Amino acid sequence: MGRRWARDATGDEKTAARFTNAPAGRSLMDRTTMAYRRTILTATLLALGFTSGCDLAGGANDGNQGPGNGDDGVALRAGQIAVSHKGTSFLARVDNELIHGDVDGSWRTLDRLEDPERLVFSPQRDVIYVATDDPGRLRAHDLTRDEQLWSVTLPGEDSWLDWDDTSVSARPWLHVTSDDRQLVVVTEDTVTVFDTESGDELGAWKSSEWIVDIDLDASGDAAYVTLQETWDDEGPKTPFVTLELPSLQATSITLPNCADETVIGTDGRYAFMAPTQCQQDPVSVIDLETGVFVRNLPGFGPVSLAAGGDLAVAFMDLDNLDESLFLDDDPMPEGDRQYHLMLIDTRTLEFKTVELGDSLPRYAPTPDGKLLLVDADAWFDDERVRIFDLQTGELESVLGPDIRLDHFVMTSDSKYAYLVDDGAYELSISERILSSMPLSIIPTSINITRDDRWLLMQDDLGPVHVFDRESDRVTAVVGGVRGR
Repeated sequence: MGRRWARDATGDEKTAARFTNAPAGRSLMDRTTMAYRRTILTATLLALGFTSGCDLAGGANDGNQGPGNGDDGVALRAGQIAVSHKGTSFLARVDNELIHGDVDGSWRTLDRLEDPERLVFSPQRDVIYVATDDPGRLRAHDLTRDEQLWSVTLPGEDSWLDWDDTSVSARPWLHVTSDDRQLVVVTEDTVTVFDTESGDELGAWKSSEWIVDIDLDASGDAAYVTLQETWDDEGPKTPFVTLELPSLQATSITLPNCADETVIGTDGRYAFMAPTQCQQDPVSVIDLETGVFVRNLPGFGPVSLAAGGDLAVAFMDLDNLDESLFLDDDPMPEGDRQYHLMLIDTRTLEFKTVELGDSLPRYAPTPDGKLLLVDADAWFDDERVRIFDLQTGELESVLGPDIRLDHFVMTSDSKYAYLVDDGAYELSISERILSSMPLSIIPTSINITRDDRWLLMQDDLGPVHVFDRESDRVTAVVGGVRGR
């Protein structure tokens, strides 16, 4: 699943984000003052007419981290920490170097991997594939033997790649097939496939429009590419392309919608694509088995998957609702609040709605698929962190500081979430209580090991602080002058 290119490419969006997502201060007074300023700024945006789901970041919350490769690889330059999906080891960018460490405090610097931008783990071997800005290379590195396997020039490195872009969505994106045979590299308009054993290029496909999103199917036999929409008198048209791997033979359909992230249901049949920032924001449904567009559902996104992938979560905006998209048997939302959650059965495409509030929602499902953590970009009362029970339909407030879910992790049993927002916090999901964690740093990124015991936190590409959840303290600081 790719990142929301349209959100990162809009200058006005970047400017607004700098203010509405600015650090909230390091004291209660600073936090109160910043929250007040955010409220004033958000109210000003609303007064100027930015009231629809098209203007603030809503829908699926992509701030959740965890072990493994993430959506498009681990964005090291943006401060993300890559955690092994097998054990307790991890990789992080500290200053301009890539370190390989473990929770016991041991670590080493990996040679020839200076200025790392993004990496993915091999699903089969103890190998990583790394895009570096020194001097724009794609490298395979064996972690067990600590040696480079191959190195090639990054596609497009001489033409367009912006190495000053430190956002999570910065290109290139990296994907590896589940059988570890092919590495898929995505630049602004090109998909290139490499052989993971030799580094040989197997082929490249260049699109006519910018690539907004890419997803690999579970078998690794195909990639689904969402391209930037174009407009005509009938509205937006988004090309949705299926690429066979590794041949890159392409077939395309057109979606009557703006482009954004696409998610695929558990059974692999239906894909769902819905934007937030467009004058037309339905949930487009694609049948991947037949390769046809099915219909537009009346909602906004991006969509998130819950309940083991059997449920797709979107939302409706009653101030911007296209009633022509409702079929005879589709339920209309009930209630006076502006925003409603939309819960879609990914197998039958039937949906129901639940009244939520008057602020544009973001949502993240818990690992067990039973709950949603709900918040929003802006700073009104009903935009604090709340918990929505997908089984009972109840929405409960969380007791504690007023923070946002911009960078967070959840334990695999869905009992706790840990987040950083000008400090580190523990959320007891079952008790609905949020409390601060005493640390010597104010972290900007966080991740968690597969066994749920260790939290890894970093402040602006500095050393990684290892926090033991059992002893409730930092037990190691990894990275610095010399590894062990």
